Amino acid sequence: MYGRSGEIKTWQKDEITWVRADISTMPLWHHKQMESVEEVERITLQETTKMEHTMVWAWIDENKGLIRARTFAKDWEIPEAEGNGSGAMLLANTLKRAIEIKHGKGSILYAKPAQNGFVDVGGRVEEDKSQEIDM
Repeated sequence: MYGRSGEIKTWQKDEITWVRADISTMPLWHHKQMESVEEVERITLQETTKMEHTMVWAWIDENKGLIRARTFAKDWEIPEAEGNGSGAMLLANTLKRAIEIKHGKGSILYAKPAQNGFVDVGGRVEEDKSQEIDM
């Protein structure tokens, strides 16, 4: 697989599909840590209109690396993203540890620093038949 900076490594392990990418190729995300998961949950779209491509997050359990996050990028025409792989990669790189992120309404992302400026992100894919459109 090829991306903006050349070859991107992908693999599967324990039913999780992983991608490894160079951290320098990630779009810049702002990360805003909140005091609690409840604070992350309470954010309304109206409150995010002035946020510029921001991942809002809080620890669910810091010892276990569990995080609750939501992403808002109205400036990129994305009111709220269900998952944010590049944002997860940047956050894992900043925290310098493996993390598991409960993102959006039901997405779970895994991210961890790798070697030499690379970061891994992984997750499972499940078909959501409620989104299908009849033609």
